[in-house]
Amino acid sequence: MTDHHTVSFNCTNYYLLECKGGFLLIDAGWVGQYETFKRKLTNLGLDVRFIRFVLVTHHHHDHAALIQRIRNDTNCRLIVHKDEVGYMKDGITHTADTRQFNVWLNLLDKVVSPFVKYRYEPIEFTKDDVIVGTDDVDISALT
Repeated sequence: MTDHHTVSFNCTNYYLLECKGGFLLIDAGWVGQYETFKRKLTNLGLDVRFIRFVLVTHHHHDHAALIQRIRNDTNCRLIVHKDEVGYMKDGITHTADTRQFNVWLNLLDKVVSPFVKYRYEPIEFTKDDVIVGTDDVDISALT
């Protein structure tokens, strides 16, 4: 078995890194795409139940929208920076300070964001989740 996999859809990549007893998933997004996500895992010979940790790079809908659904099907722990927790609990992408990687997407965001709110299922945190502050956290010690 390989020690990592890439799951791609809707222009976004998610990564599964092998860890003790399963995988650490880096990000999981896009509202309404949970079945697509699970099908992509099946195509790799994996199951969502293999996910032990989800490391969330940021709270935007294309990186966090599937997390609560994954949590409903697994016992995974989240690894999240403290500044992202409030947004994830609310299930909304904060776009005021977002800078897109493309000038056209940036312009589109500025025009659309006052009218469109990118919402997703709010994420419930548990005492077992790892909330990262300003100190370094050794993820390898967790996994």
